[in-house]
Amino acid sequence: MLMTEISNNIRAAAQQAGIPAAGPGLMLLLDLDGTVLPDDGVIRQRVREAVHAHVDAGTHVVIATGRGRMSAHPVAEMLGLDSAVMICSNGNETVLTGGATINGVEGRAYEAVTDGGQKVSMRLANITTIEPAALENALHQMHKAFPDAYFAVEPAFGERMLADGFPFTLLHPQRGVHVPYEELFIDDCIRMFMVAPGLRPQELQDRVDRLNLYGLEVIASSSWDSGWVDAGRAGVTKATAGEVVREEYGFPPHATVAVGDGGNDVDMLRWAGLGVAMGQAADFVQEAADVSTGTIWEDGLAIALETLLEN
Repeated sequence: MLMTEISNNIRAAAQQAGIPAAGPGLMLLLDLDGTVLPDDGVIRQRVREAVHAHVDAGTHVVIATGRGRMSAHPVAEMLGLDSAVMICSNGNETVLTGGATINGVEGRAYEAVTDGGQKVSMRLANITTIEPAALENALHQMHKAFPDAYFAVEPAFGERMLADGFPFTLLHPQRGVHVPYEELFIDDCIRMFMVAPGLRPQELQDRVDRLNLYGLEVIASSSWDSGWVDAGRAGVTKATAGEVVREEYGFPPHATVAVGDGGNDVDMLRWAGLGVAMGQAADFVQEAADVSTGTIWEDGLAIALETLLEN
């Protein structure tokens, strides 16, 4: 599809949805990996300029990512967002950096070292953990169903905990501490991970769906020729966290635009006043969106943002 046709489609969808012009009346939610950040880890200049054009116009730009806060922060800085509202861990954490606030909410101050090795100060506006009984049940059932899989948990504070044998090569960045499997049963778990080598996402999702799990929001994906399960507290997604931020800001529902490319973006794309899928997204992600833009290699995010600036 030609870029002009993509822009025309986005413009028409925005007008039909009643999306306001770029400025203080618009909230923009951006996924990171596959939307802002390509596989090579270098944000394109055109994308950075388009984001900053919205910031300069007064648009409320919100990061909405599956990354935890420690790995999301360096990407926000690469993007040039010194003050940012970041929905992290698929909605289980909402973090404020720099001078960012949400309708006066400043959050709980927290100092840590990011995955980039930088000591930073953040403020936690919200954090959600998995019920310990739900985590215990999931670990037992999934370990039995996938005996060759690797398991890890992410506590609310502190390093990611990897069951012995979990290869660091499967992680980006390669950080965490190895512990005996029995020590994964913690009380303050934000997310649980399982990596099943050789399994495709749909097969993995089908097998997980047959388990008697409760209290979890489960997302299956793939990376490095392995199937991944990323599980957080039931009912918590990027969309639910985005709705909290929207209400705090006082935006009407139609004044929200979300851009994403993955299975963890589906609810957010459906929730937003205008959901924009990246061009390389899987069919089921594109079907959840109102319109599609170019791929990340075609600067698809920049195309969408530039079109909205003209809206």
